[in-house]
Amino acid sequence: MEDNLINVLSINERCFLLKQSGKEKYDIKNLQAWKERKSVLKQDDLDYLIKYKYESLDNFGLGITPIENFPDKEVAIQYIKDQSWYIFFESILDSYNDSEEKLLEVDASYPFRYFLQYARLFLLDLNSELNICTKEFIINLLETLTQELIHLTSKTLVLDLHTFKKNEPLKGNDSSKRFIYYLKKRFNSKKDIIAFYTCYPELMRITVVRMRYFLDNTKQMLIRVTEDLPSIQNCFNIQSSELNSISESQGDSHSRGKTVSTLTFSDGKKIVYKPKINSENKLRDFFEFLNKELEADIYIVKKVTRNTYFYEEYIDNIEINNIEEVKKYYERYGKLIGIAFLFNVTDLHYENIIAHGEYPVIIDNETFFQQNIPIEFGNSATVDAKYKYLDSIMVTGLVPYLAMKDKSDSKDEGVNLSALNFKEQSVPFKILKIKNTFTDEMRFEYQTHIMDTAKNTPIMNNEKISFISYEKYIVTGMKSILMKAKDSKKKILAYINNNLQNLIVRNVIRPTQRYADMLEFSYHPNCFSNAIEREKVLHNMWAYPYKNKKVVHYEFSDLIDGDIPIFYNNISKTSLIASDGCLVEDFYQESALNRCLNKINDLCDEDISIQTVWLEIALNIYNPYKYINDLKNQNSNKYIYTGLELNGKIIQACQKIEKKIFKRAIFNKKTNTVNWIDIKLDQDWNVGILNNNMYDGLPGIFIFYVALKYITKNHKYDYVIECIKNSIYTIPSEDILSAFFGKGSLIYPLLVDYRLNNDINSLNVAVEIADMLIEKKPINNGELKNDWIHGHNSIIKVLLLLSEITEDEKYRKFSLEIFEKLSEEPYFNFRGFGHGIYSYVHLLSKFNRIDKANSLLHKIKESYFEEEPKNNSWCKGTVGELLATIELYDDNISNIDINKTIAYKNKDCLCHGNAGTLEGLIQLAKKDPETYQYKKNKLISYMLNDFEKNNTLKVAGSEYLESLGFFVGISGVGYELLRNLDSEIPNALLFEL
Repeated sequence: MEDNLINVLSINERCFLLKQSGKEKYDIKNLQAWKERKSVLKQDDLDYLIKYKYESLDNFGLGITPIENFPDKEVAIQYIKDQSWYIFFESILDSYNDSEEKLLEVDASYPFRYFLQYARLFLLDLNSELNICTKEFIINLLETLTQELIHLTSKTLVLDLHTFKKNEPLKGNDSSKRFIYYLKKRFNSKKDIIAFYTCYPELMRITVVRMRYFLDNTKQMLIRVTEDLPSIQNCFNIQSSELNSISESQGDSHSRGKTVSTLTFSDGKKIVYKPKINSENKLRDFFEFLNKELEADIYIVKKVTRNTYFYEEYIDNIEINNIEEVKKYYERYGKLIGIAFLFNVTDLHYENIIAHGEYPVIIDNETFFQQNIPIEFGNSATVDAKYKYLDSIMVTGLVPYLAMKDKSDSKDEGVNLSALNFKEQSVPFKILKIKNTFTDEMRFEYQTHIMDTAKNTPIMNNEKISFISYEKYIVTGMKSILMKAKDSKKKILAYINNNLQNLIVRNVIRPTQRYADMLEFSYHPNCFSNAIEREKVLHNMWAYPYKNKKVVHYEFSDLIDGDIPIFYNNISKTSLIASDGCLVEDFYQESALNRCLNKINDLCDEDISIQTVWLEIALNIYNPYKYINDLKNQNSNKYIYTGLELNGKIIQACQKIEKKIFKRAIFNKKTNTVNWIDIKLDQDWNVGILNNNMYDGLPGIFIFYVALKYITKNHKYDYVIECIKNSIYTIPSEDILSAFFGKGSLIYPLLVDYRLNNDINSLNVAVEIADMLIEKKPINNGELKNDWIHGHNSIIKVLLLLSEITEDEKYRKFSLEIFEKLSEEPYFNFRGFGHGIYSYVHLLSKFNRIDKANSLLHKIKESYFEEEPKNNSWCKGTVGELLATIELYDDNISNIDINKTIAYKNKDCLCHGNAGTLEGLIQLAKKDPETYQYKKNKLISYMLNDFEKNNTLKVAGSEYLESLGFFVGISGVGYELLRNLDSEIPNALLFEL
């Protein structure tokens, strides 16, 4: 049995002992079997891990040798018994006074009674010297230790319980009594406890390590409080000199078991003890500077500071008195968002902000002056755009955001961890939780988990007052800070340079939850049975794509002893500081100080406007057309261009549109790729990096540039076209049977490129994508949708085009197969083309089902819709109806009110604006040029005049953030204007060629 103790040895320890015994060669089969086991590590990750943690493959191979192959087990066991942690374990057991056994109530703490008695006597002896604790305080401390020991042991205890049951029936009248019986039998004596821990030797080691951390840190804290008591009493107006209770739930365990603790004195006053690197004095002075210069209204928390720790005022969630204070609260909250943006503050989630009356209070200042973590995402414009996105308010934690989406089944569900969240939330995945606690049916199951609310929401009359209805105050607060900062750049830059050099801050380089998850995985009984199994679990940390993976060594070292890894950074330097003080040199490319100084120096009206729009989107109050509705001079110039003058104006306008698009482009010269950050519409408006979708993604911008090159014959656009192609070819996209989303969204733009610029490569790629979709996507009736944008109608049309170009009938055959299975009922019950019945009418004509098309048109005219159409757009209204029916017979458009349909709109976009109307007029002018050529020129002239006066098209967005997308943004407007110059440019609303 004692031989099993050898399983506590780490890989490095096993290698050392085996080499000492003369064994130099490892078992190749054993190494191969290890490598073949499930792991997220790639071969490069494993090679790096072996080199930097174990020095060589030979060492690693020896280190994973099973204990049955150890030549000298006695030597290994003696080595273990000579370790300080094992000596401490024996001293705990040997010092136990079993005379207390009769007084003990057998409960869940019974297996740990030896540890708890040792800790109790230690604390009593310590307090006899310090005289700082009440009896209740010591009980609190022991309860804290008990909870940690139970947490460490719970999974192992469950397994051991059920293993024990198989060998010996449990006695007792109910499940709880049978569990007590198990505890008494399994942990009856010192010998029994040794036997248990020998079965799980890594559990023995980490239990002793955590016990030592607890005792050392508690002693250190109590000595510090005793020495600092006069300062504490004076600063926080505390009358008592005795500690009455402690709560250690405020934070994670870092740096050898250190944790934040709330201490309550006998007079009821509370303080918070934080054993952390202290930069608080510099930050307090900085906050006072910001309050004076920017009117930041930051609540200054009272503190007593020392070099490596500090105490601070306990901040509670106290009530607000009236609505005016609610408004002040949320305006101050907005100011915090501005401060966080300016000084690169992150991690201000719902647990790090407390609503303290009319003040939102940051209770953890350690994440000011943060960096973008150097992750190996690859080298592309899309990656560069991601880093630019990270340099915004969206990563502060203060604005609503969804976390943990990657863990949900849909990859879209998440939990809002922002400090504006005010309600309980269900985590979008099941969590392993204990069931039937402390019974003989105790087990772990994946269960739904509800996240509790915190203290981050203001309270009035005992009710939470959420930010909803107070959004404008948040926006006002943020804008006021940013505007004042723009006007006070010199003072801010001077203050930072003069006062904050070499400030030490914490860096959160990996989400804390990821560390916690990894710890939980490593607490599995298999890991506690054999230490190298626990190492194998933690080896998965090396799969994280840091550019500098040396940092993982320090993460591993903290996790192996049960700590959440913690790192720091001197903001004037590029190195990272590990919990043990070691440096990871050149972890960052530039210092956090320079990054912040550059941001402040570059701050301008455009930045403020963009961040304001992003905030409005995050708060769900964004009005995409507010800016254009506020514009003056709309349609004030009635001059109508014709002929060459009109053509020249169109060219000028499209070149201006191109400059706007180009200005916002993010190029990567090494990979010749490009991308943009833009406002996009999914279920709601959001800010994101463009992907492959025809509606408002990269393919739409591509098709605009293709048309612009065709019209101007200017090869300066070749590079942009090449970069967009490189991006759309390499961005991960779903294999969706769609012409609007996923890989299928590339087919039509590539066919247009082939049609206009004779690019045979574009045709080949379009064919390759279509072939892949046909091969991978079986036609399932239940998934088919009769809709142009969100359904399958558009891909049917695109495959028909491909069949005509390639003269390959398989595309027509496949499209017909889909078409035959479509329901005649539209997915959206509108009269339009983008959404509604008319894209189906269009397909009927393409398959020469003219009689059926006419029959359906008659049905629509007579009874399909209860009301007359009120919408005159392409997507949901009469412009779409016009485009679908005009190609059939002239009389089919007789029921459309043409004048209402072609009326000038207050929006310019293709989907529901003037550009869509322009396509209708282009088609009408073909039928009746005498009537509609003038009206077409009039519409274009009004659009161009407004554009010239306002320097913006009437699309979603703001002054500096016009939507770029094809159907709702400026690229689509530009394309349609170019189409008016040359009919060879295809009708993109109907996916014509």
